[in-house]
Amino acid sequence: MRDIIINKTEREGLLYLLFQDLKYKFGKFLNLHNFILRKKRISNFLNQNDKINIQFGAGSGKFGEAKKTVLGTFLNTDIFGKIPVDINYSLPFPNNSIDLIFSSHLIEHIYQRKADLFFQESLRILKEDGQLIIATPTINKIFDILYKSNKKHTNEIYEEHKNSFLGRKPTPARLINALTHINYGHKFLFDYETLNDLAVSNGFKSFETKNPKNIDNLEIKQYLESKNSNFKLQTEVFVAYK
Repeated sequence: MRDIIINKTEREGLLYLLFQDLKYKFGKFLNLHNFILRKKRISNFLNQNDKINIQFGAGSGKFGEAKKTVLGTFLNTDIFGKIPVDINYSLPFPNNSIDLIFSSHLIEHIYQRKADLFFQESLRILKEDGQLIIATPTINKIFDILYKSNKKHTNEIYEEHKNSFLGRKPTPARLINALTHINYGHKFLFDYETLNDLAVSNGFKSFETKNPKNIDNLEIKQYLESKNSNFKLQTEVFVAYK
């Protein structure tokens, strides 16, 4: 019976990844009209605003995606929606045109090799002294919850991800594997050291961990502070400076 359950878990994980891939391809096809209009919409935003702030991975509420998170003064983009942007590829913005880039719970959805391109492209489109702000669940924070935190926090994160266990007993290893490659479309969980290496090796002047309370941009600060306790327990915020 144990072997049957394990094989079922593995098959469901592979089927989930296949489903995610097909969903994105189908979603992109249905969103083709927005892709065609994207260049004009981006140009209009750049021409109409002095301060150019962009959010990648804002959500669209379509095709099972997270509900859209709108930051009022930002150009809010997602893989689907009115301004489709996929950070696995070159970013559709001119050189030195953006003041601030923000993403939340996005970079873990791309493979590490694609993260190099994302940092390179972010550096290219940022103005001098521009900032890239990344909020992401980090592997060290999750390990702390599972192995060092009090039982209440551990049970809370187990409850949030209960569908990941496929009827088996919740354990740290099962959750970590679910978060990294079985469910959620996650490809790679980062930590400070890895992100710092990606930022500095791709040309950013400096990189640091940032307390959300000390974020200069009020919209990002309010957004991060409004999130629930599990989000805050799993998430770290980083800033890369051009």
